[in-house]
Amino acid sequence: MDTTKLGLFEAISFVLIVITNKIILNLPKNVIVKCGNSAWINVIFISIIALFFTMLIVKLFKNFEGYNILGISKYLGGNIFKNIFSCAYLLVFILIATIVLRDFSETLKTIYYFNSPLTFIMLFFIIGTILGNKYGLKAIAKANLFILPIVILGIFVICISSFKNFEFTRLLPVLGNGIDTTFMSGITNIFCYSGIAYLFFIMPYLKNSKQFKKISIISIIISSLYLLLSVLCLTLVFSYITVTEESNSMYLLTRTLEFGRFFQRIDAIFILLFIMSCLSYLTITLFLILDIFKNITNIKDSKAMSYCFATLILGLALLPKNISIVRTIHYNIFKNLILYFVFGFSTLVLILANIKKKREQQGHDSLQTLQ
Repeated sequence: MDTTKLGLFEAISFVLIVITNKIILNLPKNVIVKCGNSAWINVIFISIIALFFTMLIVKLFKNFEGYNILGISKYLGGNIFKNIFSCAYLLVFILIATIVLRDFSETLKTIYYFNSPLTFIMLFFIIGTILGNKYGLKAIAKANLFILPIVILGIFVICISSFKNFEFTRLLPVLGNGIDTTFMSGITNIFCYSGIAYLFFIMPYLKNSKQFKKISIISIIISSLYLLLSVLCLTLVFSYITVTEESNSMYLLTRTLEFGRFFQRIDAIFILLFIMSCLSYLTITLFLILDIFKNITNIKDSKAMSYCFATLILGLALLPKNISIVRTIHYNIFKNLILYFVFGFSTLVLILANIKKKREQQGHDSLQTLQ
């Protein structure tokens, strides 16, 4: 049984890798497509909402120290409700892994490996995620703690090195597609912070559960800064039409970089960083899938199931005929699933569990008074 616990920085990197991969997989571009020139304002707006939402989650978890969302659902509605709720989260994380695997593999095939079968590219990630989970949480956490700072530094270098191409007039008009798009319908961009779903499961793996608040807030703040930086850079470097047409806008930024005459194909270095980041993300997601499955079935060791779930993810990733279908599912169907289930229903479960806990404490206090 894996009894590994995560320290402060390991836990923060556990959550940050989610947002990092969303930046790599064109999330900033989709924010810009929706909000136009005001995308950076929208990012600030949703970041403030995400921070307040995270603080609410931290407060709701305060009465359930050491529990994850599944344990709390059991407390609220018993085993049947917990199993249904767990199956829903199992589906969510399988879909996350499927979409990321297909999307990033298609990007690699388009950019570099256009003569290679898509299946071979996907198998590279699948084998890597299986091996990572074979060695357990300690290996995953250490590898992620090594990879994430390099990737974050890489994204920072990409954005800062693009400064010479900035055109500040591209921020005009300030409100882009209008107030409604920026602040009303644009609120759905809170989907950018779907990494909050990972916070729901991290508590039992912390060395010090009292650091949950610090981990959550630091993760969201760093994620917000990097999302804002990437959106600003894309808006300032490219015209609105160019950004909407580019298949991978962060990769396009790397193609604009120049570090003297002796450095060529700088973009290849960043692609390597992106591959490492995606592999780490998929490994963590498979780890949570196995953890949820173990919670449902009560098996002692779920590592052997990594082959089954990895094969299932590969099969599902190969089902869509093209990348357009994958991205339609991602931003139309899966986006709504995250908004309603993770941000909505899961929060409601936490609120109801806290109400139940408070009533039980009040009943206990009343009984003590009578005695």
